[in-house]
Amino acid sequence: MSNAVIGTPQTVTVRGIVSTNAVVGNPATIGNAEAVAELYAAVARAEAAANAAEASEGAADAASAAAVAARQALEGASFAVAALEPGAAPTISKSVSPSGAVTLTYGIPAGEKGDTGATGDKGDAGDTGPQGPKGDTGATGPKGDTGATGATGAKGDKGDTGDTGPQGPKGDTGATGPKGDTGATGPGVAVGGSAGQILAKASGTDYDTGWITPANNLTTTTAGNVLDARQGKALADAISEKCGVHRFTATLPVNGWTLGNDGLYSNTVSVSGVLATDQAGNTGLVQSGNAATDALRRAAWNSVVRAVAGAGTIAFYALEAAEVELPFVTEVFR
Repeated sequence: MSNAVIGTPQTVTVRGIVSTNAVVGNPATIGNAEAVAELYAAVARAEAAANAAEASEGAADAASAAAVAARQALEGASFAVAALEPGAAPTISKSVSPSGAVTLTYGIPAGEKGDTGATGDKGDAGDTGPQGPKGDTGATGPKGDTGATGATGAKGDKGDTGDTGPQGPKGDTGATGPKGDTGATGPGVAVGGSAGQILAKASGTDYDTGWITPANNLTTTTAGNVLDARQGKALADAISEKCGVHRFTATLPVNGWTLGNDGLYSNTVSVSGVLATDQAGNTGLVQSGNAATDALRRAAWNSVVRAVAGAGTIAFYALEAAEVELPFVTEVFR
């Protein structure tokens, strides 16, 4: 300031702020140093104001840039709402996907249930909806009362004859009819004859019969004779005697067993009626009814291996000689 021209208007520039018409003088002209100090203070305040303005301008630029970035982020963001329990504090959360998409989720507590409002006025009836699908058939209802008999209809045409039905059950026997008239006398049985005679045809002519006497022997050869029933029994007995099955009973004694060269014991018992030509068949032990006795007899009988018929005898062969009597029954074939 020492170089200022006293009494001459000056232009002072402080940090881009221009002030003109400032008159600077020396203390001799102004009158005291306070005026100079005041001038310097004013210059300092102007410079501080300029600095503050510059800082505010930078902050405003940063805020503007942040606002632009925030606006751009909000323009591309998506929003979601999550229901919270009644009385909970509201929340807001941010999530960013791998692709950079931003999602803001607002948690809003549910309000308390309000009172039920008054019923509104009934609205106008809506249009009739389309016909719905047919429902399932309901359960069969109870049988109704029989209606009144209708009027008889016109007689229809005669139908075709149906198939013959199955044979019905046999009916009850009818009542006996009245006795018929007596018929004419037939030829009947030939007259005559005697006790023991039988009626036989005399020729091929109808009703030609006569009485004959049956032959009572097995040697007659007369034609037309018949055999007397008594001779039939005699013939059956003769045949049975010659070639039938005959049964005999006897007892095999304890004594008489001998050991043969074949290693078997033999004992021969007499049996009347057995022929040398007979074949010994089924032979069995006769039980006594005493358990102890029958047990001994069965043990001895199990040693018998065969029986051979002879003239009036049957010979038995065994592995061991029996020590008890053995009553038996045997059948022989002729």
